[in-house]
Amino acid sequence: MSHSLTHRLRAQSWQVNKRTYVPLDEVPDAIKLARRAHHDGRYEEAIALVEGEVGKPSGEAALTVKGLALFGLGEFEAADRQFQSARDLARQAERESGSEAEKSYFQHRLSVGFANEATSKISQKNYEQAWPLAKEALGADDQWHLPYVVMLSVERRREHWDAIKNILGDMSSRWPQWQQDEHFQERLYNDTDLAGVSRMLNGAQGELQ
Repeated sequence: MSHSLTHRLRAQSWQVNKRTYVPLDEVPDAIKLARRAHHDGRYEEAIALVEGEVGKPSGEAALTVKGLALFGLGEFEAADRQFQSARDLARQAERESGSEAEKSYFQHRLSVGFANEATSKISQKNYEQAWPLAKEALGADDQWHLPYVVMLSVERRREHWDAIKNILGDMSSRWPQWQQDEHFQERLYNDTDLAGVSRMLNGAQGELQ
């Protein structure tokens, strides 16, 4: 791997770790350890830890962590395949869910899968594919930060400022808790893709409330 590519991937590390999400409730220790390894940049170790979990009930979480690790290594196409497989498992689990709580949980996991692949497409500068994935993430679960972050990132990179205003207005309507959500606030003020969006949001805050 060239020095310039290594530097670029390291520079992306904050975004990789902060803009993807794998909840650690009710997953095996191997996946928890893999998530920590991914967070620390030990991507090969993370992949090795989850290989044995892919075919088990926790396979969706394992595929997600493997995808994140491959993303960290710059293997974007391989990462996308993991995210797609994770979505397939989440969709199947949603269809088979026996309660509204289970259905809601797997809808969220489906949203995670779409948001992760959208983030990967953004890193590949493939904004045309990132956008519909972000919309799918929002459609699956519009009550958390990442679909909005991804959509804002796409339009920020394309410098579609009117579209950003529309996203912010839609976010305020769908998800009024954005002002209290620490994950959204952290990304808003630290994610380089969202430079300028925070100022725009603050300027329109009275209008959006």
